Amino acid sequence: MFEGDSTYTGAESSVVTIFVSKLATVLSCSASPSSIHVGDSPSFTGFLLDENDDPVAGETVEVYWGNSPELLVGSDVTDSNGEYAITGSAMSSEGTFTAKAYYFGSDAYVASESGSVTVTVTQVTPADLEVTGTKSILSYADSESSVLTATVTDSSDNPLSGQTVVFKKGSTTLDTKTTDSN
Repeated sequence: MFEGDSTYTGAESSVVTIFVSKLATVLSCSASPSSIHVGDSPSFTGFLLDENDDPVAGETVEVYWGNSPELLVGSDVTDSNGEYAITGSAMSSEGTFTAKAYYFGSDAYVASESGSVTVTVTQVTPADLEVTGTKSILSYADSESSVLTATVTDSSDNPLSGQTVVFKKGSTTLDTKTTDSN
């Protein structure tokens, strides 16, 4: 309604209803790599696009373990390309785990979820254990001691830190040590 002024007379129009709908979204998710070792952290990336395949920037995406939003892996805000990147906590056990990304919507966009992605977590199997000592031969009658050094390496001959090495004589444990970065 326009009440008018000194130049124009007032006028009224009929009621016009305007419907504003939210844009649908499509959310993708991938795990890279899809196979990791115990102690490694999983990484998830993907894109949030609208129904016109345009990137949706500045929106929060969350990744959860399982097929429903229960155990949060992490969250990120999409960049100008609609991309997000989430790194989870280090995995403490082996197995096959399923994750899914969720976008919970906004005033302008409809919520969406990705398909499931699988992350396989396995134990690292050392390729080699090398034990050296300051003396090559020890006997029970020998009063001297020897320092033993153990090096645990992976299949690429890289030293593995944080690994437990148990030194035994027969079934008797002599010492237990944890490897360092060397």
